[in-house]
Amino acid sequence: MDTPAVAAVLGALQGTNKTFLYTSGVWVHGPTQGVAAEDAPLNATPLVAWRPAVEQRALGTPGVRGIVIRPGVVYGQGTGIPAMLTGSVKDRGAVTYVGTGENHWAVVFLDDLADLYVRAVEKAPAGTVLLATQGPGVKVKDAAQAASEGAGVAGRTAAWPLEEARKQFGPFADALALEQRFTSKRAEQLLGWAPRGPSLLEELRTGSYARR
Repeated sequence: MDTPAVAAVLGALQGTNKTFLYTSGVWVHGPTQGVAAEDAPLNATPLVAWRPAVEQRALGTPGVRGIVIRPGVVYGQGTGIPAMLTGSVKDRGAVTYVGTGENHWAVVFLDDLADLYVRAVEKAPAGTVLLATQGPGVKVKDAAQAASEGAGVAGRTAAWPLEEARKQFGPFADALALEQRFTSKRAEQLLGWAPRGPSLLEELRTGSYARR
């Protein structure tokens, strides 16, 4: 849906010098080698293979102040992808994760991401691309462990082989198994962004995802 929707909006905005902020995501980078920044080559996982072209359209439309933000896995308020970890307890009696669990998710707390949007709209120059992640990434095994403790199942976790997960989730399974670590120094230096939210592990263990 993004491709025609963005094209329509940008067509209307062309030449107005108005702001258009597009939400992309870290999955456009594919698996990272070490800690990556915005200028790392894009190698989008198949689920979002269409997205880099939409980014370029947002950034390159004449007479539009285009900005792109690439958030990590968003967490907070008990929602989003991390909720799948706690939700899996109902089916298996343990928190289930895709793959080996040795990969890292790049993550960002919901309120901190909202703060970055405000800063970007207010101050980011045209053509700016920003990664929105907190810290060096969270190992999926650790997230599963924290979710299990928060769900009250005594730390029980279970690996779901990627080949099996693909049968249910398709390319989404491959996205969940990506190894990704990033730095958000550009947002920190350019806009003064300083994430302050609780860590994903805290949120899973005792925060909004935990059993009350």
